[in-house]
Amino acid sequence: IETERAALMKNWGPNAAANLFVVRQTAAALGVTPEAIAALEKMEGVGYAKVMEMFRTIGGKMGEDTYVASPGPAGGVMSKDQANLRKQELMADSAWVQRYQNGGDKSAEFREMMALQSILIG
Repeated sequence: IETERAALMKNWGPNAAANLFVVRQTAAALGVTPEAIAALEKMEGVGYAKVMEMFRTIGGKMGEDTYVASPGPAGGVMSKDQANLRKQELMADSAWVQRYQNGGDKSAEFREMMALQSILIG
């Protein structure tokens, strides 16, 4: 698993942290426990890299990756500065703040804030 993990992190490059965030959010949204993920990783013919890519792909189709991408045509993962700026913009938007406060942990606003926090915290 460690060999696969290192190869996958190298493959994902600077997007590794964002991709791992998407994987975690996707697994949580689907109700897949860490124990189930570990069991999948150990299955013959599956392995760590395939499991991570599977959840990353599913997350992309579910929209879990939407709030990690950098704005603009270049795309990529937001920098800490971009994430901080986006958080300030959102907190200045009273309608967004209201939706965030009332939406619970399943809301798009909550997911966006958690994605921003993950970038800011590292």
